[in-house]
Amino acid sequence: MYRSSHLRQPLYARIIRAFDPEAILTISHGSSWITAAALAGRRGIPLHLILHDDIVAMSGVAPRLRSSVDACLGRVYRQAASRLCIGPLMEAYYRGRYGVPGSVVYPSRSLGTVSLPPPAPSQRRSLVFGYAGSFRIHGYQGDLVTAARVLQSCGHRLLINSPACVDDRAPPGLNLPNVIPRSTLPTVADLLSRLRAEADVVLLPMNFDPSMRLEMELCFPSKLVDYTATGLPILVWAPASASAVRWAREQGDVAEVVESAEPEQLAAAIRRLEDPGRRQVLGSAAAAAGDACFSQAAVGRAFHSAILPGVGDTPTR
Repeated sequence: MYRSSHLRQPLYARIIRAFDPEAILTISHGSSWITAAALAGRRGIPLHLILHDDIVAMSGVAPRLRSSVDACLGRVYRQAASRLCIGPLMEAYYRGRYGVPGSVVYPSRSLGTVSLPPPAPSQRRSLVFGYAGSFRIHGYQGDLVTAARVLQSCGHRLLINSPACVDDRAPPGLNLPNVIPRSTLPTVADLLSRLRAEADVVLLPMNFDPSMRLEMELCFPSKLVDYTATGLPILVWAPASASAVRWAREQGDVAEVVESAEPEQLAAAIRRLEDPGRRQVLGSAAAAAGDACFSQAAVGRAFHSAILPGVGDTPTR
């Protein structure tokens, strides 16, 4: 698929012939971004490239072929009129690797999503820590097992909202007594309502495996977009170099951050979050930071500024 992607551009050319585009927008996922770059080059129009994940690591090709994917990405990255990276660490890495700057465009909240004010502090002693998202990649299942066991030792529970929890059943390895499995909901609004109603804290782990370091630095966890809209405090459990930690540190005191894989350090952070006042302060700060970084207005301004330099913050048509 990678090696033949540029050969598919005549098909795309026939598809788009009817409306004569002025530019092409693509995402570095799968292999069609290579076709898009070839088509933009043939037509002599700008290419705008969105980068959400490290495509070299996520390509799925054999390790011996990754250098070819890397070289291809470098060519397309330099060809693009704008390079929209999902976070600052990705932009800095690709700038150093490929020699041209990019723009940071964070993931966006869905239309109409607004951050909620922090809930009234719960006085219950047993708290619920919520997790939302998949966990079959990046080694997150092992992290969730560890987190659940640490939470159990502290007298708390872990609510897991994931496609892996089919029919509200925990997958093997996570069927622990303090785990509450939930199937995913159809809309973001439904998920936010569930987290708000059932959780006291939201958990964001990133992998500590040294072999995953670069991926944890480059890939920005889009669940931050939704977590910051809940009004709940966020517990970030990740290496110091990970994108989520860097974001939290740059925004100020917006999350309880644990930079060690040691369960004792995680337990200490959990105990700090048992303070209702601390939870309320962090929830409020996270909501404000999320509004500034992930709102439709903020992301729209960054996007339009990148693809329409000198025109302004909004599209001309």
